[in-house]
Amino acid sequence: MASINLDEVEYSEIITFLTVAQTRNMSIAAEHLCVTQPAVSKRISNLEKRY
Repeated sequence: MASINLDEVEYSEIITFLTVAQTRNMSIAAEHLCVTQPAVSKRISNLEKRY
């Protein structure tokens, strides 16, 4: 199992991941975070690419 280098993770990506996990919906998470749904998708995609 690969270790996670927290120096590479942006705070906004962590908060976005947690918000999506809590709401189970990217559109609702975007509303909670006051960003667009594509921004949420991009942040999650960035995390997936790294890990």
